[in-house]
This record gives sequence, C-alpha cells and structure tokens, in this order.
Amino acid sequence: MHTYSYTVPTISAIVQRSGFAIDRIYYNSNFVSLLGSLQIYANRHNGKKSSEGWLIKNPILMLGANMMMRVIDSIRQGDAIEIIARK
Repeated sequence: MHTYSYTVPTISAIVQRSGFAIDRIYYNSNFVSLLGSLQIYANRHNGKKSSEGWLIKNPILMLGANMMMRVIDSIRQGDAIEIIARK
C-alpha cells in the first residue's frame, strides 16, 4: 500500500523548492506496476508476498504488461515518474 502518490505537479514543486531546475520529466513504468498489483490482490487471503505467485512470474504476462505500461507511459499516466533536474 502506498501512503502517498506523487503527481507531476507535487513532485515538481518539491524539486523546485529544493533549488533544482527541471530539465526533463518522463514516465518509466514496467510490468511490476500492473502484475504486482494483481498479484497482491490474488494473494490477499493466502499470506504470500507480492513477489510470490504465478501472475508476477509468468513471462508471457510480463511481456504483455510491459507493452501495456509503455502505452500508458506514452500518455503520461504511468506510475513511475522520473525527473531529471540540475542544481
């Protein structure tokens, strides 16, 4: 469970308040974003970790989920935001 989800405006404000200038913002999500969430849901009653189970370890699902996350990243909706900044 995430206690806080950053958005581009919130993390940009933090970076800028810290004295940095943002050069580039991009999204870099991967299969773990999607399959990890599904595996957590599948494991909710069996006591297993999110890294344990057939969903998160299936190579075909990994490939499909990676491709799906690239599409989601391209419309700036992915869950991994990366910011390149300089002092």
